[in-house]
Amino acid sequence: MSSMKNKYIVRSRISEKKFREILWYFSADIEAVKIAEFTDISEKTINLALALSLRK
Repeated sequence: MSSMKNKYIVRSRISEKKFREILWYFSADIEAVKIAEFTDISEKTINLALALSLRK
């Protein structure tokens, strides 16, 4: 079992804290490219996390 838990996305490799940070930037209408720069996570991962969060 993974040491990181994320109640928003099952089997996520992004911590819940980092995921909430991504959502905060997204809600502030910041582009995925900039979010990737701010969080040191790839743009592809940012887009995937946002897509999964919007599906619910």
